[in-house]
Amino acid sequence: MNTLVIPEKPEGGIDPSASVDVSAEVSPKAYVGPFCVIGARACVREGAVLRANVYLGENSTVGRETLVEPGCVVYSGCRIGEKCVLHSGSVIGSEGFGFIPVPGKSPRKIPQLGGVLIGNNVEIGACTTVDRGTIGDTVVGDNVKMDNHVQVGHNVKIGKNCIIVAQAGLAGSSVLEENVILAARSGTSDHVRVGKGATLAAQGGATKDVPSGAVLSGFPARDHRKNFRITVLLQKLPSLFDRVKALEKEIRNERNREE
Repeated sequence: MNTLVIPEKPEGGIDPSASVDVSAEVSPKAYVGPFCVIGARACVREGAVLRANVYLGENSTVGRETLVEPGCVVYSGCRIGEKCVLHSGSVIGSEGFGFIPVPGKSPRKIPQLGGVLIGNNVEIGACTTVDRGTIGDTVVGDNVKMDNHVQVGHNVKIGKNCIIVAQAGLAGSSVLEENVILAARSGTSDHVRVGKGATLAAQGGATKDVPSGAVLSGFPARDHRKNFRITVLLQKLPSLFDRVKALEKEIRNERNREE
């Protein structure tokens, strides 16, 4: 392997500074780096690498040959598949944002009791968060690629082969079917389903279900060509306004002459 392009993974072993619970299962062929913390009944499979300062909560699993970069946090009850990459600062399994407004009182918190299930060959960017489900699991399918600073809400279901670009956000219980693309700073409202192979362009906001294969943009998201035409017309509004004002003035002058 060319280490100038792809750094070699360290050999198996546990750094002396790491804290590993006696009930945890760490493969002899896995690597646990400096100052990592492995919780009770957690499992680190063969060939997995936890670089440094990684927290792996109780009853969580890191699959074979998965790479967890420094400073990642995996809360309890989360399962990460094989050959995944979690970049620095990513947080898996934090509590979903579950609150009920109460008039005149503090919002009431809903316990978040589910977990997170991440498939194989998934890449999660730096400072990306995947919230745990309220009751069931938040699910990320095989071969999903997420950029930095992506927010995945509780109970979200992401199908295989999806691409989610920087600063995109998925509200609770939304669903992406297979091969969906969410461009930068796009997002979905809660309980919205985005159909197979659809694309949501940059800064697009899907407030209702998106048909399979559709290409949408704008907020609220609409057909990309239609939205593009609306955008072009909006740019013409100043000149149209000036023309209308000129016509109004001409009409007033004409009426004054007739009087």
